[in-house]
Amino acid sequence: RSGGWRGVPDRYEFLLRGFFSSLDSGDRFDADVAIFAIGLMMWLVGYSASWMLFRRGWVFWSLAIPGAVLLTTLALDRDRAGWPALAYLGIAFAIAAGQTAQIRARTWQLHGIEQPRTLGRRSIVLGSIIAAIAVGVGLYDSFDLDDRFRQQAVESGDRIASWVSDTLDRSGQPGSTPELASGNYGSFDDQFKVGEGIPSGDSPVAVVQSGSREYLAARRLNEYDGSGWLSTIGLTGDEISSPAPRIEFRADQPMNIPRSQIEHRAESHASIVLLQPSGRLLFTIDQHFSTSAPSLVRVGWEAIEETYIVDSINPIEMPVDLRDLMILLQSASFTAPDSGDKPEFTSASSAEAFAEIQTRLTQSYPVRADLGWTDDGRVQVHVSGRLPVYSDVEAVYSSADLGGASYSVTGLLPLVSAGELAAAGTDYPPYISSTYLHLPDTVTQETFDLANQIVQQAGATTAYEQALAIQNYLRANFTYQIDAGPAPNGRDIVDYFLFDSQIGRCDHYASSMAVMLRMLGVPARIVTGFAPVPFDSDMNGYVYRGRNAHAWVEVYFPDYGWIAFEPTPSEDPIELGETGTPDRSTPEPTVEPTQTAVPQGTEIVRTPAVTPTGTPLPAPAAIDTDQPASSDGSPSLWRYGLGAAAVGLLALLSLVFWRRHARFSGMPVAHANYGRLQRLGRFIGVAPSPQKTPREYAAEFARAKPRSADGAMRVAEAYTWEQYATNIDAREIAVESEHGWKDARRGASDWRIWRRR
Repeated sequence: RSGGWRGVPDRYEFLLRGFFSSLDSGDRFDADVAIFAIGLMMWLVGYSASWMLFRRGWVFWSLAIPGAVLLTTLALDRDRAGWPALAYLGIAFAIAAGQTAQIRARTWQLHGIEQPRTLGRRSIVLGSIIAAIAVGVGLYDSFDLDDRFRQQAVESGDRIASWVSDTLDRSGQPGSTPELASGNYGSFDDQFKVGEGIPSGDSPVAVVQSGSREYLAARRLNEYDGSGWLSTIGLTGDEISSPAPRIEFRADQPMNIPRSQIEHRAESHASIVLLQPSGRLLFTIDQHFSTSAPSLVRVGWEAIEETYIVDSINPIEMPVDLRDLMILLQSASFTAPDSGDKPEFTSASSAEAFAEIQTRLTQSYPVRADLGWTDDGRVQVHVSGRLPVYSDVEAVYSSADLGGASYSVTGLLPLVSAGELAAAGTDYPPYISSTYLHLPDTVTQETFDLANQIVQQAGATTAYEQALAIQNYLRANFTYQIDAGPAPNGRDIVDYFLFDSQIGRCDHYASSMAVMLRMLGVPARIVTGFAPVPFDSDMNGYVYRGRNAHAWVEVYFPDYGWIAFEPTPSEDPIELGETGTPDRSTPEPTVEPTQTAVPQGTEIVRTPAVTPTGTPLPAPAAIDTDQPASSDGSPSLWRYGLGAAAVGLLALLSLVFWRRHARFSGMPVAHANYGRLQRLGRFIGVAPSPQKTPREYAAEFARAKPRSADGAMRVAEAYTWEQYATNIDAREIAVESEHGWKDARRGASDWRIWRRR
């Protein structure tokens, strides 16, 4: 029954069994089990802290342990707000001051030392003032970081402070020179330093069920800085915010890949089960096409400045985001050319539809469309701004936290021969050339000379032959070593690897190949993710582990898109035609009706138009400009709520127990302990009564808890002596009362009683 308590014990037993079963088997936690585990941990921390504070008087440890848990939670996400730590600091100062005063007062009273009655109150006030100052200074520092301190942190080589400073500086102005990369390729972040750290770990990260061994792609990085790689996709113009916007796609909604590339690729499907959290980052296959999870796809953006004559262009030849616009214009009627400077729609519904499409383009993408006349009286549309390059995928994120769930992905594997790639030519789109050919000044002439020497000796004249020659040279002439490190300060890592160390791992090999290809005018980029693994019959799939993290190279070929290459000798080379057996080929483009988006209540314009089957437009106005919570992360609201709830709960418990403890502060020891005995008696059903003498109450307490009989009677007798006897030794009575209270409490304590001082 809803609201009843009958099923609660069974539910807790189920959760507890699930928790320990998950620990034993290593399986991922169910959501309910995870919540139960978090709640159990919070209770243990709160109970332990309270016990240390009120039972043992360990002020420091009672505050340090919850504080350490809080700081660890905050440190897991570098973008998380720091106010919970400041709030906890303020509460901790106040509790420490009040509790320390209580302990001191009790000690002084045992020794017969007089003390002011306002000691506790003044201690709390003083502690609150100190807390306010500490929190105020912390808030001031968090909002106004001193530049001199930042510079000293960078100069001292503090990597954490340097990373924060670099990130803040790099996110400032688009088009600025990127800061040096940090981290390693196994972190799947938007940057990594070649030779930094060693990705490791034997625990399974993901299990993949697919028709063949696959490379799992996590991130693609385009900018080489001499020490590592960064993603600067979208940082090339004022129209695009930093980092690059991500476009929202519904579950199973295909990407709008150019027709020329789709014709040379086939679909490959995989089901991915996440065994370790990856934030919201999704692993993909080759050219990403779709995923079963609603996703945010980070893509490149290219400038567009084109004028189209409406009656002389096929919409399929236009960027996919402009096809609705062109279809509408081709189906509409306009006024005569001499009736105005700009064409006017003769139909009100067409005019409204045009305004709606133009508004969508302006809000979703930074692009503008303006109508005009040609010299011979034909309608033309001038389009300017930036549009997404759907085939240039940097990373794919889930719109919501998957929480360890499974999802499926579809990638487009190349169906192309070596001869076709060799004949692809070098007519690269302007966006590709500007994004994937840039090199820093750190690259040396020796590297350039070596690249030319390799291709000349191999007789390589086409881009494909040059890529193959450099790949084979790297695989044959250098030593693979997983713990190969970065270059010395001031040295270009590719130059250092090629001519000095000649020992490296996948990020050394991949960086060298990409840099040398760029020197030859061939667009190339780095991909991080997982290398192919053998099939695991026990797991019924391909099991990817942390140690399988990998970096490889993709090279761009006109009309074919990005093609993967493997320069690292520890992995098998990628042979064309052996990239996996696709489940089915991608549908050919067909002619089907297209519905033009129109406002509610207006006429729907339907015209036959050529559109690729299964490639609808992305959801309009679906731009997201922030990074996800994981490797790229934005903190989710429930984590903020959990942190705030933990701090609030701890503060509330501390306040409640402090008030209960403070209730007996300032009293004589025997009087206070008799009050505690009565409070404990209420828990076991022995209510105090003004008609009972202390001895009678102690006797009733002893009948309920026989093991406490002697202690309860000693507390009652000490209280009686203190209240009614004359010429007594106050210290002796206090000591007797303390011993009696400890015996009474120890004898009465069991699982039903909260143990208190």
